Amino acid sequence: VPNPFMASTEIPLSLSADAIVDVAILDESGRVVARPIHNERLAAGESSVAIDAQKLGLASGSYAVRVSAIDPLTGALLWRPEKPLMLSILR
Repeated sequence: VPNPFMASTEIPLSLSADAIVDVAILDESGRVVARPIHNERLAAGESSVAIDAQKLGLASGSYAVRVSAIDPLTGALLWRPEKPLMLSILR
């Protein structure tokens, strides 16, 4: 079920260890159209990712958000949800 929002929203993250985080926004065809965070090192703990449709150049529509976290020392995948988060932008 998509999570509708008007112009901006935040996605909460909870990391059990320091990680290299990538957040990709995909259009309905699966093409990456924006990356609010791209291979950025985040410290363990609670944080959030801001999604601002205007700043990212996203039109009204449905998008998938794919998040992954990689161990900065080993390169091993620490976390990736089985299904991407779905967002609907209403502008």
